[in-house]
Amino acid sequence: MLSLSVNTSALDFYPELVSQAPEFPQHLARLRKERNLTQTQAGKILGISQPHVSALARNRAGNFSVGRLLDFLTALGQNVEIILKPAHKEQGEMSVVLV
Repeated sequence: MLSLSVNTSALDFYPELVSQAPEFPQHLARLRKERNLTQTQAGKILGISQPHVSALARNRAGNFSVGRLLDFLTALGQNVEIILKPAHKEQGEMSVVLV
């Protein structure tokens, strides 16, 4: 398998990935709670202010790109894998699996 380091800001050009982005803030909020982090502590880890962490917790991620949301996930100890493989039909499909 080929493993590449990707500039996550480039991922915003994939509209299918952007359409799955609403799930990311919910996952971030869950991770913060699982780690018993305050919003201020999480903000320091993520490099954002407490009000921005609060906005994410309320599922208001509009200020952040998909790439930035993926960076937040890795900052909170998540591995992010994007796998490209041939489709078995004319047009492929996109799925996001949160484990």
